[in-house]
Amino acid sequence: MTIFRFSTLVALVLTGCGLSPKEPANEIEAALTGEVSTVIARLEAFVAEYTGRESELEAKLVEAGFEKEEFVAKPQTLDGEPDKRNCQFYRRARKDWLGMGSSAIVWLCEEGSGANFGYIAP
Repeated sequence: MTIFRFSTLVALVLTGCGLSPKEPANEIEAALTGEVSTVIARLEAFVAEYTGRESELEAKLVEAGFEKEEFVAKPQTLDGEPDKRNCQFYRRARKDWLGMGSSAIVWLCEEGSGANFGYIAP
């Protein structure tokens, strides 16, 4: 009984401090945990699922904590040549109280889209 009371007390204190995990806002936010390559694959699957419905995808990304970043018209490629597509970027960065967290970027382009994800260490 004492252990149960202690566990409940700890859970209440952590919840009150905002340190307990909360339910994900949607399926995109729920997909943002796990092995990096798996998370990237999940994000890219969501992007592909919403092809042609970018406004719906944007709403889901914002609900999952992504912020709409800059729109890049014809970004440069690695070799310095101008790209032939326009891209809208979305970014999400979260840190916990220990300075650890994660960062995700989704880009939607006229020709091809994608995602990247990584964990942040203090």
